[in-house]
Amino acid sequence: MSILIIDDYAQPRAEARAALEQLLTTPDIYEFADPHEAVSYFHTHPEVDLVLTDIVMPEMNGVEVARAMLEQRIVPLVLHTGSWSKDFLYNLGLAGVEDKLPIEIATKQYFFASAAEYQAELQTHIENAQRKAAQTTSVDLALLDRINQKVKGRNDSLIGYVKSVYKELAGKL
Repeated sequence: MSILIIDDYAQPRAEARAALEQLLTTPDIYEFADPHEAVSYFHTHPEVDLVLTDIVMPEMNGVEVARAMLEQRIVPLVLHTGSWSKDFLYNLGLAGVEDKLPIEIATKQYFFASAAEYQAELQTHIENAQRKAAQTTSVDLALLDRINQKVKGRNDSLIGYVKSVYKELAGKL
């Protein structure tokens, strides 16, 4: 299985890699801090089976990454994020359309008491995204465009605050 992990921070990439290596037999995992590089890689590597991407990143957010990839072909995507943005995204528009998109939203490891709990949730979301992708014949990209417009309208100071809290938490762990 070929997997892309996209996150502008190294710690959640490392945590996701460790979890995936526990969950899957010999995965080929490629990590990217820059979402533009990840999208370019995806466009030239049709063997990519799964994408795990952060939502809140500079220059290109996870919804934009999903759109750029789904525009080319259907692939299971897991938006990997902090809990506040998980609820935020569902409220923005994923509620009611989640079965129309091969997308799941998983919470990052730092919200779990143990790595095992994180792995169990991640595995469930991966399986759900894979099931959805197998059942999806086409994707309405306008759904993602509408969600992205709302994400872009989000208060940037809150995003900056959440990122600074994450840096502090990751530094203490």
